[in-house]
Amino acid sequence: MLAHIVRFGPVSFDIELERIKVDNDEQKDLLVHVVCHRNGLDPHWSCSFGCKVKLCFESIGENGKAQGAKNAKYGDNDLVLPVMRLQSDPKDGGTLYITIVMRESKGVHARIRHDFSHKTSLTDATLIVEGRSIHVSRAILAIQSPYFHTLFYNPRFSDAAKTEFDLPELNYTDMLLFVRLVYPETLTGSRRTMIETADQLEAMLELSERFDVPSLKNLCEKFVMNSSGGYYIDILPSRRLLLADRYRLSNACSTLLGMLQRRKHYKELRETSDFDMMSESLRSFILEKAIDHLSSSSSPPPKRRTMDKSVDYSDDAFNQQPGPSWQIWTPSSIASSSTSAWNSQAPYLNFQFPP
Repeated sequence: MLAHIVRFGPVSFDIELERIKVDNDEQKDLLVHVVCHRNGLDPHWSCSFGCKVKLCFESIGENGKAQGAKNAKYGDNDLVLPVMRLQSDPKDGGTLYITIVMRESKGVHARIRHDFSHKTSLTDATLIVEGRSIHVSRAILAIQSPYFHTLFYNPRFSDAAKTEFDLPELNYTDMLLFVRLVYPETLTGSRRTMIETADQLEAMLELSERFDVPSLKNLCEKFVMNSSGGYYIDILPSRRLLLADRYRLSNACSTLLGMLQRRKHYKELRETSDFDMMSESLRSFILEKAIDHLSSSSSPPPKRRTMDKSVDYSDDAFNQQPGPSWQIWTPSSIASSSTSAWNSQAPYLNFQFPP
């Protein structure tokens, strides 16, 4: 049961209450958990703090106090304070008083989250999409996109004093996600967790082409290929191949075509609506690949090379028969020798070659 969250700058403390039943007793121990920096994924952070808690239940007339200290770190960040033993369940809620004293912290830094809904000292342009404002930095967008570089800085297309730019026929949610993906991760967070659905992926591919942003297109291609490193979304293989074809993602297209290994793969792909929307060249290539696969799978297996069963290969037979008169074969002797002469040099092993 989460009671409260306390923050000291970049460090957060989750305050939680837990009731534990005492063995062979109807009574319950009430614990307070003070969890430091729960969302910290960096294994190198540490934090030293002290804590005092007081819990009051007026309905049952019971109070409890506890205090403790902890040197928290990654994987060991929970300070457990046993506050009191409840004789009966309180009918009403209680009051928790908590005091936390920060002593030292290392490796815990505040991460800036840029808010595009408000103007700041770092924004100098406003994109108007569906009547709503997205406040951005011209320089950041212009570095990533030639389209925005021309829109913001080319005097033939815009006035230098202009700060608002209307982008019609665009979806506000998609455009906001686009801006977040174009901005540095230090300002918006990890890009791996921003694209969550196939519709979002397709929207970002469309905007990456519309605004000519190769870095975003490369990022989307990782999601299309389902690359390792966390670039994953739940999307059908046929939809992946359709997106790779539609937006000319050559690496993704090659990878996905290489996964067509069985007859059922071609059959399942052919029966999808995505296949009908693929380009004619890709559909022809897939059908030719399927025909080649079927013809190769229906042909008989190659004949295995076997030894002549009429020859005795035992050690006794080998010792009794005279060995071959070895001949050193040079290019000239090979050219002048007949096939029968070559076979006569090896009477004990008769390989059929070619099969």
